[in-house]
Amino acid sequence: SLLTDKKLRNRISLNARNTAIKRFSWNLIASKIYDIYEKLPDNKAICIHGVNTAYGLTRTCQHVIPL
Repeated sequence: SLLTDKKLRNRISLNARNTAIKRFSWNLIASKIYDIYEKLPDNKAICIHGVNTAYGLTRTCQHVIPL
């Protein structure tokens, strides 16, 4: 039972924590991408894997959002 099994409690707690971190991180990344997306000129593209280096990426990247 959840009340008596400390290992089970710890595992559930860790899973919940990891899920929260992932969700927060993806929300943060998405908001940064959107900020950059709005500022870029029409002929640029954004690489989702390169939030910090999103300027000047070519369209040959597999992970682009065409603007």
